[in-house]
Amino acid sequence: QWDSSLTEGLPPLARHIECLFETTSKNGLKSLWAGTRSGGLARWENGEWTIQDARTSLGNNWVFHLMEVTNPDGKRQLWAATYGSGVLQLD
Repeated sequence: QWDSSLTEGLPPLARHIECLFETTSKNGLKSLWAGTRSGGLARWENGEWTIQDARTSLGNNWVFHLMEVTNPDGKRQLWAATYGSGVLQLD
């Protein structure tokens, strides 16, 4: 269940959430990703938010879809669909 108090660590522009996606690393650590309308991509991990936006790595701050794919070599990659900058592969 979503706890709205989790958004307290987000900058105001990142509080309009468009999509959510959960990933699990190879060591079992879970992350919650939030694509936002004007605040970029937020990641909740280990009790903290980190932000990727147009100033760091995204072409546009409006992220409206997230998807994880598994490559033939088994490596998982997260992709983000942005408004105005297309689809981006995230590391």
